[in-house]
Amino acid sequence: MNAGAIIRLRRKSMGLSQKDLSIKIGMSLKKVSRIENHEEEIKKMQLEEILKIAKVLKFNPYIFWEEVLK
Repeated sequence: MNAGAIIRLRRKSMGLSQKDLSIKIGMSLKKVSRIENHEEEIKKMQLEEILKIAKVLKFNPYIFWEEVLK
């Protein structure tokens, strides 16, 4: 499962829309959508962005390291 799919599943399990998430992390709705659809690779994101997503969605950001290191 890629990072975008993990983010989507967690976001939905918390009852958040993409818009809700984008507001909470200070990222554009378009970028959130691109991440979830694996159009924007997690390894090209800034660490601060990954940490914000992990904090809001309450998961450990280390789950992405395998994908980042590919």
